[in-house]
Amino acid sequence: MTHTMVRTPHEWREQEAVMAWAVYHARLEPRLLLLYHIPNGEKRDGATAAKLEKMGVKPGIPDLHLPVASRGWHSLYIEMKRIGKHETEDQRAMARLLHHEGNYVYVAARGWSDAVHHLCWYLQREDLVTELEK
Repeated sequence: MTHTMVRTPHEWREQEAVMAWAVYHARLEPRLLLLYHIPNGEKRDGATAAKLEKMGVKPGIPDLHLPVASRGWHSLYIEMKRIGKHETEDQRAMARLLHHEGNYVYVAARGWSDAVHHLCWYLQREDLVTELEK
């Protein structure tokens, strides 16, 4: 019996899928145009990392931000995690601070559709998620 290893998509692939979904659905929900990526976690050479740190890059900041007030929150942050992975202590600490300041923080640890479901919930647009459930 041979075993084939099932590989889970990289976090950046999952995030690309979320952004592609958001761009496509922005015609129905223009607030999705405000969704953007915060480039804090990528690997960099030392000089670039030092420069970006001086410019304000901080460990633990979530991957995606939707600056839309909804459901009593100021905005939504989403931390994308590869399926089976967990957030770091820096990410947990930053999530607590963001939450304390009135932001909703969600860790999408079950793939891109998990993040999309939460975007739809947050925007109160569950109608946009129906195609994922077919």
